[in-house]
Amino acid sequence: MQRDYGTFYLVPSGWDGQADDAHEHVVDRHRYGPSWIRLAIELARLSGDEPRAARIEEVLERAYERDDAVLDDRDIDDLLAAIDGLEKLVRASLLGADGLIPQERIADLRTRSKLMDLDEQHGGAVAYAGLDAMSRVSALRDYLEDARVRRLHIYID
Repeated sequence: MQRDYGTFYLVPSGWDGQADDAHEHVVDRHRYGPSWIRLAIELARLSGDEPRAARIEEVLERAYERDDAVLDDRDIDDLLAAIDGLEKLVRASLLGADGLIPQERIADLRTRSKLMDLDEQHGGAVAYAGLDAMSRVSALRDYLEDARVRRLHIYID
């Protein structure tokens, strides 16, 4: 998978990223989290669900319009709603009955995808790229749910 080299930071509500001690209030972090959001957008588009992709992008835009790019409670809820059912959609539209990308779809996906790991050097293992991508969306959901349960926000760096 192609990655953005950003990071998610779990932070308390009202966190001030400009404060001298901002780093002391970071609860947890996860590298590549921003890549997972972009992958969810791409998977929605590849699956033909432009409205879902647009909803996810709208949430990101809201976060980036703030002084600190933070996903707040509403953003986290909206992202969870937007990715709900995405794995099912991907399975129905991009994968075969065995859960793998059918050989005849790989060339097309290589031209349309920037984030799925469809490199030719992987040979037959490329068929598993859809499952790999879905595992990233599942990890995104888990991270968002963890933030929600812990009543934390997510700073995007």
